[in-house]
Amino acid sequence: MSINLLDTSSQYLHDTSHVIAGTSFTVAAWVNTTRVYDSDAQAVFYCGKAGTATSFYMLWVGSNAAGTPLRWGSITDLGAYNIAGTANSMSANTWHHCCGIERGTDRTVVLDGDWANKGIHGVTSIPTGKTATEIGRRDIATPDLYMDGMIGELAVWTAAFADSGWEVSALAAGASPLAVRPAELQLYMRLQDVSMLKPILQTEGHIFTASGSPTTGASHPAISVPGGLGYVQYTPAAVGGSAVPAIMRYYRNRRAG
Repeated sequence: MSINLLDTSSQYLHDTSHVIAGTSFTVAAWVNTTRVYDSDAQAVFYCGKAGTATSFYMLWVGSNAAGTPLRWGSITDLGAYNIAGTANSMSANTWHHCCGIERGTDRTVVLDGDWANKGIHGVTSIPTGKTATEIGRRDIATPDLYMDGMIGELAVWTAAFADSGWEVSALAAGASPLAVRPAELQLYMRLQDVSMLKPILQTEGHIFTASGSPTTGASHPAISVPGGLGYVQYTPAAVGGSAVPAIMRYYRNRRAG
């Protein structure tokens, strides 16, 4: 399943903290939009300084551009905008795998695991002062770019996936984020329905709330979850817990090698 967001009802998910701390990371999700090539872009993932028109990262459906590419970019406090866009296009009412990769020196965006049509751009803008994370809209002074469609399997890693690497290809082919570099998985939200907004895995206690009463959406392509997966979640030492990683994951019955 997925979560269904309507732009006409200003529906989105919000967390009053930022899930991105470093300058090298990866964001991915399954997305199904109802709109292509019209007047408004649609935000899939936003992390930035809430209420301002600058200092944020964003992954979005370029539905305001010819061909409706997937786009990934950032803007700094000084207004420097760096955008990477795919050469291949998104179609309406179709599930697409969307991925943005940030390496500190360049950024890459990949649609449906198609590396041949990736977008790449040098990075000169690194946002600072991030205070919020949103799914389905851009949080500027007058929030905009509301998503009109469905989002599922949203994940953030603390590592930048390699160019033309296996990770994005595996995710686009239906692998669960739990099976792709799990030790670096910062945030994983299945978004199976509106009752499952708490991340399955998280490292900083992120709590998302829904606004505008989004509904449960249709099923995205089948996801292969690794068998025998387990994890233990700890309270960080900073808030009175033990001095161990916030999440410890382990696999059972792994194939050798």
